[in-house]
Amino acid sequence: QLKKYVNEDTVDAYKSVQFLVIDDFLGAVTTGARNVGRLLNSILETRMNRGLATVIVTNEDYASVIRNSDERIASKIKRASKI
Repeated sequence: QLKKYVNEDTVDAYKSVQFLVIDDFLGAVTTGARNVGRLLNSILETRMNRGLATVIVTNEDYASVIRNSDERIASKIKRASKI
């Protein structure tokens, strides 16, 4: 279902661009299908393994982001640096 909105080339670009900003993070994850979480987890996993910078923007506090995120995504956020 998600594939009709996001093609493989776009996902590859998200995984490899030097600096990625994900805006309205929690809104996208909590209102999207389970596939959104799976896709986001894949992007974050690849970027972390490659040492690429990713900024997550949200109006939620840190605890809310962790509590409302998929377990795998929350784990990655916990390991990341915070600003």
